[in-house]
Amino acid sequence: MRKKLFLAATMALAMTAFAAPAFADDNADLQNLINNATSGTVTLDKDYTITDTIEIDDGITINGNGKTITYSGNGSALSVTAQEAVVLNDVDVTAASSGAYAISLTSSQPDLTLTDCVINANNRGINMYPSGGCEGGKLVVSDTDINNTQITDYVNQTTVGDTRGIALFDVKNSSIKIENGSSINGFGYCVNVSGTLVNGIRDGQDTKIEVTDSAIQGWSAFNVWSCNMTFDLTNSTFKGINRL
Repeated sequence: MRKKLFLAATMALAMTAFAAPAFADDNADLQNLINNATSGTVTLDKDYTITDTIEIDDGITINGNGKTITYSGNGSALSVTAQEAVVLNDVDVTAASSGAYAISLTSSQPDLTLTDCVINANNRGINMYPSGGCEGGKLVVSDTDINNTQITDYVNQTTVGDTRGIALFDVKNSSIKIENGSSINGFGYCVNVSGTLVNGIRDGQDTKIEVTDSAIQGWSAFNVWSCNMTFDLTNSTFKGINRL
């Protein structure tokens, strides 16, 4: 697994007259590459610098070969609306602008697998907030790091308050797996679970969260507001960092 340290200087983008067309080309190039994936698989052959959200509305496997998608907006770098399986292999996604998310999942049955990826985000790494909730969703984070970009010393420092490594809202009867040496670092709520209040409860309806052979460290490892869920935590490290 390629473990990468986030470099804040990467986001000091030079906005020159010559650079603007390159940004526009990267947005169109990457979106077209994904849209035109006739075999259901694409392979990145360069780094992409984007200013607009890239939409993934169909099942696809993206093989990154260690390439980086760097997003300079304050929305989401990638928006996954597909109902089919989406797989990111060896892809790095950086969304370091204030308030930015790396990946948003908004379909009613999301299915996303990250393997050997590095996710760097200012506010949220993976935001699983389907409109109207989701049923039977799937998220697998394997051999992947999710880092908050506001800090670099994840052992001693963390953001405080509402930043989230993985945010889950109205996720029901779903499977969330964090495994194979993955880590979530530097967020206020590394894993945040909540939902709509109905008859006095926020019901996860048998959603299962499994953490295996991984490490989670931040202001809190888990911030849980929902009930009727199972947490299976095996051979992993959880660290709460108090900055006061």
